[in-house]
Formats: sequence, structure tokens, C-alpha cells
Amino acid sequence: MGFWDGNQLFVTGRLKEMLVIRGRNLFPQDLEATARSIDPDSIDGVVIFPLGGDSDESLVLVVEVDRRSDAATSETLSSKIRAALNETFDVSLSTLMFVRPFSLPRTTSGKMQRWLTRQLFNEGSLKVIHRWDRSPAGADSPSQPTPTPAVATDSASPAPSTPPAVAHTPSQRANERSVAERFDQGLNDSRLTHVAEEIESWLCTRLQTHGHLAPEEVTPDRPLAEFGLDSMTTLQLAGEIEDHYRVTLNPIVMWNYPTARHLALYLAEQIMGEFVENRPVDVQPSDGHRSFESLLDEVERMNDQEVLRQLHIH
Repeated sequence: MGFWDGNQLFVTGRLKEMLVIRGRNLFPQDLEATARSIDPDSIDGVVIFPLGGDSDESLVLVVEVDRRSDAATSETLSSKIRAALNETFDVSLSTLMFVRPFSLPRTTSGKMQRWLTRQLFNEGSLKVIHRWDRSPAGADSPSQPTPTPAVATDSASPAPSTPPAVAHTPSQRANERSVAERFDQGLNDSRLTHVAEEIESWLCTRLQTHGHLAPEEVTPDRPLAEFGLDSMTTLQLAGEIEDHYRVTLNPIVMWNYPTARHLALYLAEQIMGEFVENRPVDVQPSDGHRSFESLLDEVERMNDQEVLRQLHIH
């Protein structure tokens, strides 16, 4: 691969090293540069390659870190690298491995040798500090659907005692109506909070499954983009939400409500019919988030077989 600039030919890489992901051609050097940019001071080298043959879309990223890095440091870098690759290239890794200094094979000129690295990976010969693996397909199956969170009725709350019959002035009646309205609003807020908390818990469980993360890694206030969900996984999650809670969900909502807590509150309002339009959201998507239009463009570029395979429909 290369390009002409005037009368000069610049070679950029080997055609056989091109990564083809859902019909898109990606240069491995671009993904490697993005990973290294996360912490250039502690990352000495990066290599990415397909796990199987050249047509395999399961990607392995091997990161060589300096002597100061340990398992805890590598674990923190792992989350940041996966999020960066997802936001920039809509790519999810199958394996992310951190190895000791001078573990990666290089040419005499200092270039990384991808295919020799893959060979060492397959042989288990790399000196590993930390390793993250995506769970095998199907290992984390969706939890069994549970009924839509029940909305408490007024009968569940103690009825206020009946006040003695007395004469009321107009100002007294207005004040009593105001008190009653505040009481009803308090009940509604309590029900909404209860439903939102149940949805929030369910969403965190699904994010653990789709992101292949430990429970402690998933918190309701953490931006969804940091969980490493690519565009197809996001569409799958939106479909699961629709099936589970029997609501119609536009996938763009996943960008408008960018944390599990905000999304849970939105869904609770939809379920209870109390949606507040233009409710302020204090967490804004980062600059790296893809727009909904770009998501649709990517899906439209796929053929029918690719869409069915990504959705695991046979």
C-alpha cells in the first residue's frame, strides 16, 4: 500500500496487513497509533492483528509497556485503550495483552513484526503482565426477562385521616389543594425513583454482559462510551431494552442519555407516562462519540448477510 505525492512514491504498509472490519478497510498503524497515544510515556510498542486468518474480524492488541508499569496500571490503560478504539474506529477487541519491555519482536530498523508477534501469541510465548479477554460468544446470555417494574398504587400508601368537617374560606381551600397536589407529586416522584432504580440495575447487568466487564467496572454514572460497545452492540442493547420494557426506543437515545442512570430515568418516565421533555442532562458525550447519522451510514454499508451475522440471527 502507498500513495504518490508528485513524482515520489510513499509506501505506507503491506496490503495483507489491512484489517477488514464489517466491510471497512482499516490500517493497523492507525489503530496502533491511537492506542499508543493513550499514554506515550509508558507504552513502548503496540501491535494489532487478527486472531485467526486474514479474514477474521476478532482482533488482538498487544501493548509493550515500560518497567514502571504493573498489572494495576495496565488494567487502567486497558479500559482507556478499548474505549478509544471504540470511539475512534468503532472497533471492539477480542484480546488486549500487556507485555514486558523488549518482548515484542522488531526488525533491524526497529519496526514491529506483526505476524511474528501473532505466532508468539499463539504459542503462548509472550511475557504477559496483564491480559483482558472478551468472553466467547454466547457465554454471557441475556438474563431472563422479568416483568416491567410494578408501579405502586395509592392503596400501597396509608390513606390520610379524614379531617373534621369545618367551614373553609377560599384561601383555606386553595391552601388545601396545594398541599394535596404536593402530596400526590411526592408519591409520583417516589414511584418514579423506584422504577428508575430497578431499570438502572438491569442496565448495569446488561452492560457487564455486552462489555464483558466485572461488576465493579460498571457504575451507573460512568459514560456508556467507556464500556467499549461498538455500533452493532449498541443497537442490540437498544433492542433488548425494547423487548424487556415494552417501549419503543430510538437508538439515538443512547447518545442523548449517555449514562445508565440518565437512561434509566428516561425509561422510567416513558413507562409511567411522565416523560419530561428537554430534561437537562449533566453528562455530555465526548468529542469522540459518533453521531447517529454516522451509525446509520455504517449499517447501510453492510449487506444483508453482514447485518444478520452481527445480530446473531441465523
